[in-house]
Amino acid sequence: MLIIGIIVLLPVVILTLVRANAATAFLALCLGSVLGSYVAGDTVNLLRGYVAPDSRLTESVISLLLLWLPVILVAIFMARTISAKQRIVNALPALAVGLLGAILTVPFLTPPVTEAIEASDAWGYLMTYQAAIVVAGTVISLVMLRMRKKVDEKHGKHH
Repeated sequence: MLIIGIIVLLPVVILTLVRANAATAFLALCLGSVLGSYVAGDTVNLLRGYVAPDSRLTESVISLLLLWLPVILVAIFMARTISAKQRIVNALPALAVGLLGAILTVPFLTPPVTEAIEASDAWGYLMTYQAAIVVAGTVISLVMLRMRKKVDEKHGKHH
């Protein structure tokens, strides 16, 4: 339960503190999931001979890196793109990042940790509502991206 709580709340805290756009971070997490699914195996093969031969552990670490690297880069590159007034609204997609992040992260943890998490009630709730988490996170993120303040054409561009 503690591990799920950390995985869920850490993105919320980090994205709120650095005031990064959590809607973009949610979409970056989706990108990370695709990278982890389609690139991790090839990356392990590419690194064969340079890293320890335990391909299961290596593949898990690489998958986790590929999953979370886009989110970390969004937090770095988009720091201070959300005003202090928008922090509360930004918490919704940040929570979606944490919830989806937990769903996507747990399978890559060590087998004993994964088994313990999967036996918890919190994991059962996440699995029950995983489709709702993905849909809500997507809708919230797309709506928030659409609502972004546009630069005034007359005053924002100088030629």
